[in-house]
Amino acid sequence: LRDLKRFSTLIVPSEHNRKLFKRYFRGSIELCSLFCDTAFQHLPPARPFNFICVARDDNINNRKDTDRLPALFTKAFPTQQDVSLTIKMSPSCKKRWTYDKRVNLLYADQTKAKYDAMLAAHHCGVFLSGAEAWNLPACELAAMGRPSILIPLNGPAMFTTPSTSWHLPYSLVSSPKAVYKAVGKIGRASDSGIIQAMQEAYSDQLLLAEKAIASARASHEFTEARFAQRMRDIMTRYA
Repeated sequence: LRDLKRFSTLIVPSEHNRKLFKRYFRGSIELCSLFCDTAFQHLPPARPFNFICVARDDNINNRKDTDRLPALFTKAFPTQQDVSLTIKMSPSCKKRWTYDKRVNLLYADQTKAKYDAMLAAHHCGVFLSGAEAWNLPACELAAMGRPSILIPLNGPAMFTTPSTSWHLPYSLVSSPKAVYKAVGKIGRASDSGIIQAMQEAYSDQLLLAEKAIASARASHEFTEARFAQRMRDIMTRYA
């Protein structure tokens, strides 16, 4: 926070960020939503149904609340063999394990082409983090025409609605000490809400398709060209 005193203007990606920084920053705060560069693709065949979570925790416990996702997936689908979950991480992330062979834990880096192909092979994103300034992977999935299950707080509240996504009910809890020094609150979704959303996404193909189209349409506001125009407008005001 001491470093902020060197600046007269801040640019933040979400309205929630602006409200937070108003407590500590006396200068102007401008809002410039981010963008993604994935392209629309039609949904893959309905079965097998594939969930995906993209989360980088840099080997810090509870940073993305990913640890409980494999077990919740297994509870949601105890016997179904036509459903899977991919958790895409990075080589520096915490190593996890699961007995469920339908859960794929990926740690390797990928080229942009392979990453986009991986996203396109899935039907729905699942993101449990309640402390996202933006959530780029969810935004990338939306532009591709893939809805997500997520907490409508911070960044995701800017580019998702109940029409485009499954908004999880959540409560505000103290932030993890290892990540945020237990300062402030973050959102945490209930196990039952996550399980219910996953089961509905899997079973209701029409609802999934409706949210997929709505996600792609809403993403037109978050292209690189629109981001550049927003940034130019801000710079012009202060030039």
